[in-house]
Amino acid sequence: MFSVYENPEYRRSRTAYRWYCMLEYFINLLVTDIYLFKLLSYTGLSDSTIGLIGSVSTIAAFFQLNSIWLIRKIKNVKKWVVGLCLSGQLVLILLYFLPFLPVGLTVKTVIAFGGIALSYFFSGSISSILYQWANSYVDPHGRAIYSAEKEMLSLFGGMIFTFLLGIVMDRFELAGNLPGSFILTIILGLLIATTGLVCLLCIDGNWKPPAAAAISTGRSASLRELFLNKGFLHMIALHILWTCAQSFTIGFLGSYKGKELMYSVGAVQIMNILGNAVRFVLSRPMGRFADRTSFAKCIEIALYIAIIAFLSAMFATPSTRWLIAVFTVLFAACQAGTGQNFFNILYDYVPQEYFVQASAIRNCIGGMFGFLASLSGSWILGYVQGQNNTLFGMTIYGQQVLAAFSLLLTLLALAYIRIILRKPTPVGNSQEVAQP
Repeated sequence: MFSVYENPEYRRSRTAYRWYCMLEYFINLLVTDIYLFKLLSYTGLSDSTIGLIGSVSTIAAFFQLNSIWLIRKIKNVKKWVVGLCLSGQLVLILLYFLPFLPVGLTVKTVIAFGGIALSYFFSGSISSILYQWANSYVDPHGRAIYSAEKEMLSLFGGMIFTFLLGIVMDRFELAGNLPGSFILTIILGLLIATTGLVCLLCIDGNWKPPAAAAISTGRSASLRELFLNKGFLHMIALHILWTCAQSFTIGFLGSYKGKELMYSVGAVQIMNILGNAVRFVLSRPMGRFADRTSFAKCIEIALYIAIIAFLSAMFATPSTRWLIAVFTVLFAACQAGTGQNFFNILYDYVPQEYFVQASAIRNCIGGMFGFLASLSGSWILGYVQGQNNTLFGMTIYGQQVLAAFSLLLTLLALAYIRIILRKPTPVGNSQEVAQP
């Protein structure tokens, strides 16, 4: 039996979105982990400030509230998605000009914060709309598999990308010309952004947002409908726990790897490649498992892996620095189950016509708590370092303390799934066919 999802336009749109996600991933990699540390430490920023800037991504969720307004107002979804996505990527790329600006450290710090925040304003405002638009060309019965395949492409490309860029950056640094690698990164980033633009233009632009009360009767009606939905409230609680668990630690590990643990950019990227290879292998089986059971069950399994990962980070010191590699690999494996499933699970609990609003609100609330966790993490790191990495008479690094907080929150998230979501009562339309 012929399916509408086999139309050439649908196949082309799915392929283009796969490639776009990979290219967008490349851009995001440029301002994470060891790359962000090298850029900002060369600029002169402290470890705690770099960690806080690295966690600014959590506030991107605030900007997703703009999508509630946009989904009701915009007439041409494709035009808005292309414009805002490209703008966000260009801002991130241009941050690599920061070391060359003839301004003081305070101004550079403000530019770093502001630039990343502006980028996430652009991308956050449109991300939920892009996700629903591009996924409208995916068979609802195979969403998890498609998400896994899309993620696998990004991971495979990312492994090659980070390995090559890590080698190049290390060679520039050994030659005493680290700024030269920043210029090369800008050129490379512009080429990637241009290719991503072509991919977005190849996605069919005839899709219209689903007609619904949430759109036709206004914002207040959609908010009332969502906050009366117990399943949606459960999604918010789970998202808060997991976002805070990540925010306490992830943004602060780049400086830890590069300074206390004394890993080179190339060595860090080898760890990341190993982690991405494991995630690549697990993505499709995780996707099949989620389609066969539930998104919640797949997330639950991933959180067990995250618990072991954060335990490894807790005990990673200069004398046991190999444990940070264990953390990197295990956390990447965990993301094979959490990455796309935290998006897809909304289909089980929220009607399709409220998807954009639900995604924006949930991510905004989670992001708010995540950013507060990052602020707390920055203070804790600064305090421990101010005590010469000594706590209770023992040599303890701030990142170890942060990993302990992450472990506790992950355990709470796991308990929430097992107790509250063990027998979910879906109220959404996870199998509803979307008609572009």
